[in-house]
Amino acid sequence: MSPIQKINQLLASPGTHYFDIKGEDDTTICIRVSDHSMNKSNNSDRKTLSFISNRTEQRKSGYNQSSNEWVIMANGLTDTFQEISEVLEWNGVIL
Repeated sequence: MSPIQKINQLLASPGTHYFDIKGEDDTTICIRVSDHSMNKSNNSDRKTLSFISNRTEQRKSGYNQSSNEWVIMANGLTDTFQEISEVLEWNGVIL
């Protein structure tokens, strides 16, 4: 299963799910898929890309500096009008 398929599958499930993915330069990037925004409990030093079905907090905050978050809209695009694959590639994920 590709990372994009996994993200889409997890978006259809309630709750929050995490998995790691290989990034450029042999780094590990955490992928978070959830039905709600991150909060201060999600504070981490690891680079985290969060894909959500419903935004409940602001897009980027002081306690989540290593994380970015995108809402996946009904048409499958992010709230920045990008495909999930574009977001992953832009953030150094090897697809």
